[in-house]
Amino acid sequence: MLRSLVGSEMCIRDRAVLGDCLKHAVDTGEFKRSDFYIATKVGRYVGGNDFSTARVEASIQESLDRLQTDHIDLMQCHDMEFAACLDQVVHEALPTLHQAKEAGKIRGVGVT
Repeated sequence: MLRSLVGSEMCIRDRAVLGDCLKHAVDTGEFKRSDFYIATKVGRYVGGNDFSTARVEASIQESLDRLQTDHIDLMQCHDMEFAACLDQVVHEALPTLHQAKEAGKIRGVGVT
């Protein structure tokens, strides 16, 4: 049964603190990982937007590391209307998210 939707915004410190809390809750047996639905985003960063393959791959791994989990339930491509070129979103970001899903790093792909 889903108990909590956990949204992770772009603040690195907050994401790390959230990861510590989730890990503690699971490690102590209070909750199972399946009790949480973790959603976060790629695309918008401090200083601008970047939908390149390299940046999306790095963002996925950074989120996994900071949130201390083996998968993200929903990874969203965020603010793509601000991309310098929508071709980059279509030909780099979305295929990279699909590959991460195939690899088991993320469970679902969304757009915000």
